[in-house]
Amino acid sequence: MKKVITHNGGFHADEVCAVAMLGIYLGMQAEDYTVVRTRDPEVIATGDYVIDVGHIYNEAANRFDHHQQEGAGIRHNGIPYASCGLVWRHFGYEICNNNKELWQEIEDRICIPVDAHDNGILIQTLTEGGLQPQYNLGEIISTYKPILDSTDTDPYFMEAMEFVKGMIVRILARAYVVEREHNRAREVLNNVEGNTAVFDEMYLWEGLETEYPDVHVVVYPKNNEWRAETVRKMEGTFSRWVRFPEEWGGLSGEELQAVSGIEGLKFCHRAGFLLVGHTKEAVLAGAEQVVPVN
Repeated sequence: MKKVITHNGGFHADEVCAVAMLGIYLGMQAEDYTVVRTRDPEVIATGDYVIDVGHIYNEAANRFDHHQQEGAGIRHNGIPYASCGLVWRHFGYEICNNNKELWQEIEDRICIPVDAHDNGILIQTLTEGGLQPQYNLGEIISTYKPILDSTDTDPYFMEAMEFVKGMIVRILARAYVVEREHNRAREVLNNVEGNTAVFDEMYLWEGLETEYPDVHVVVYPKNNEWRAETVRKMEGTFSRWVRFPEEWGGLSGEELQAVSGIEGLKFCHRAGFLLVGHTKEAVLAGAEQVVPVN
């Protein structure tokens, strides 16, 4: 039974994520482990892994603290390492089966924001108009803390840790499935002539936008109907190469068919990125009418 030690008392996303990541790694090694939360130096010395406490960073000794005077290193982007990033740097590649892209995604999306916050660096600000950004991972983890001071925060910590552990496991599992499905979609996209790709069954093509910049419309079946969808210029944006005619937007049924002159159409999204029809032929005809987006 491996002993994982972190500090007791209040907790933050840093050590919660670090212990969760380490727990995934140990599970992959078929190692049982227990989490001990303490600041007692004598107990800390007995740990097989020590996280965010002890004032020592030594990968060889499985010590991952960053509170010592010299810190634990700084990334090339200027964000200092905290325990989350240290654990991920040491064990993350094995957790990801040496998938460098997946390792980098978790480094960028989880570790860097968590480490920045733990080191007092603000990287998320208000958006235009004073609107608040979405809840970040650290804020979500904070919802697991007791509202009032508690002499025993261990149960709350463990609940938060299991949440993060499950989230990361799902991220990893989804990434492997996405890569498999993307490879299936590539077999079709590699043979597209023109700007419209036609899938005769459901494929996962989202996320491949930048690989196929000449593909502007994708046609596919879904729920006993056919759809034509315009493609984003890159994943994570709303900017698209083309749209369906503005006068089609928000129309459905006979009204849409009358305006478009195409029988079999069911609906066109108001924003002009999605066209739904009863038949493949109907949406293909609609795909021929797309107009460039300025």
